[in-house]
Amino acid sequence: MIIFGWNHFLIRQWLPHELGLTHPDEQADYHVEVRQKYFHVFWIPFFPIGKIWGIRNHADDQLYDIRHDAMTHIEEQNVEPNAPWYSYAGLMIVGLLLLYGMIMA
Repeated sequence: MIIFGWNHFLIRQWLPHELGLTHPDEQADYHVEVRQKYFHVFWIPFFPIGKIWGIRNHADDQLYDIRHDAMTHIEEQNVEPNAPWYSYAGLMIVGLLLLYGMIMA
C-alpha cells in the first residue's frame, strides 16, 4: 500500500507589529504565520503545492484565516518566504537513487 497525500509545516512566524498590523506597544495574544503545503509519499515531502497564511491564537493554539484587509496589508509589505529546500526532499532522493543506478550500471 502506498501512503500519499498532503500536509503542511511552519516556515515562519511574525508578531503583528513586525508586519505593521498593530502598534509596537500593543500586547498581542496571537502571531501571524505562513505554512508550506506539500505533497508527500510515505510522509516524505516531494514538492511544495502552496502556502497557507494564518493567525495562531495563543489562548487556544488554533490557526485561523487572515481577514482580507490584513492579508492585503501583508502583501503590500512584500513578505513572501520561499519554499525550504527540504520540501523537495523526495525529488532529491529519487534523483540521487537514479544517479546511483546509472553510475553502478
